[in-house]
Amino acid sequence: PRRQLEHGVQWWIGDWLNFGKAAYAERDPTRYDKAVDLFGLARKTLQNYAAVARQIGSSRRREDVEWTKHEPACGLETVEEQDALLSRVVSEKLTVAQVRKAVREATRPTTRDPGPLPDGTYSLILADPPWRYEHVKTDKASVLP
Repeated sequence: PRRQLEHGVQWWIGDWLNFGKAAYAERDPTRYDKAVDLFGLARKTLQNYAAVARQIGSSRRREDVEWTKHEPACGLETVEEQDALLSRVVSEKLTVAQVRKAVREATRPTTRDPGPLPDGTYSLILADPPWRYEHVKTDKASVLP
């Protein structure tokens, strides 16, 4: 029971903050300041609790998955991807580090395969570095912006 209580507090605080925003934001823009004083937690931590609670509604929360494993799942684009990952957490008994790695892999930009180089010999190699060249003169060549 104590462990369940510890894993539920982030949801409770997040839901409470979100309810406060919906019901009282216009009249009480200092709700986070009050929550910092009330809970003794950093504002950023409280904002994170609220964001996770907003993204993963109460009907989609898995009681058998800790909040710390729900949090990285918010990095996935769709509800279906989030739910699939949370199901994997249960079936594969993933750790928080493994959940974060799965999210990184799912959100990593795909690179395009440039294909094979043509056959033959080349007398020129062209490189396009990610920085801008200023006007630079060397013994053999000059580079203009």
